[in-house]
Amino acid sequence: MSPFGEGRMLEIGFGHGVYLREMHSLGWDVFGCDISSHKVERLKEQFGSERIFLGKLEEMAFPPESFDLIALWHVIEHLHAPGPIIERIRGLLKPGGRLIIGTPNFPCVEERCFGRWWIGFEVPRHLIVFSQAGLVQLLAEHGFKISGIRPSLWSYSVPDSLALFFKDRLGVQIWGGRTHLLIHHLLFPLVALSRTLGNWAILEVTAQKQ
Repeated sequence: MSPFGEGRMLEIGFGHGVYLREMHSLGWDVFGCDISSHKVERLKEQFGSERIFLGKLEEMAFPPESFDLIALWHVIEHLHAPGPIIERIRGLLKPGGRLIIGTPNFPCVEERCFGRWWIGFEVPRHLIVFSQAGLVQLLAEHGFKISGIRPSLWSYSVPDSLALFFKDRLGVQIWGGRTHLLIHHLLFPLVALSRTLGNWAILEVTAQKQ
């Protein structure tokens, strides 16, 4: 048994595929779906069309109870109706299977500092911003038991919030550029330290199917 686990995992909304590649390197049999045709085609080159799919989860024809782990990294805040998706995920997990969710956490220190420019709001891309209690309640309503909650080390929340502020108030576009990346690198130690001191701006929640 691998110390990092093993089995079949699905990532919904895999983006650039960083997490899928990491889990594959640890011995997991990885699957993924995403709505970006460009990103899907790139990952198909590595994992094949039998494991990487274009479309939303509700459009997928995965067999029931076919995964040991399902991951939603910065996806749930984009959903119009997360409840049915969580229920669909529960049906796809094997008994005792795990769901991992990463999402902005409201309220938090960064939200109080940046106000409406906090990346967790990012209207109109983010449709829902969960509190920790709200997310726990949603998962419990759909038959999940929380097995772990911690702050995410995802450190782009501060530079991304600054990028939104610069664009809106100063008319300066730094998103995705060298300045954006430089700010990220400079602030990474401070953001990482703030997570240990209570700045839970981004949550990582692990839940188990009951």
